[in-house]
Amino acid sequence: MREKHRDVHVAYEILEAIRKRQIATVRQVIKDTGLSSRTVVDYVRWLEEKGWIISQLVGRSKLMMLTDEGEAILEKLAEIITQFRGR
Repeated sequence: MREKHRDVHVAYEILEAIRKRQIATVRQVIKDTGLSSRTVVDYVRWLEEKGWIISQLVGRSKLMMLTDEGEAILEKLAEIITQFRGR
């Protein structure tokens, strides 16, 4: 099965929303980014598979935080996005 195409900007927005809160729920990320719940849930699953975030179910809430690798990727994405916006 082919891997889905991923939007770098969407991944950046989700990672940044989690970073700002340090620990975030899916609902908070949806609110902070304005993305649909389906998009956030889909990307969260993918970001976990990549090892860029970790999560834990607490009650009915999924708590997420960045891994060290996720922090590094977020920095790289921020640089790339800044370069594109500057052009």
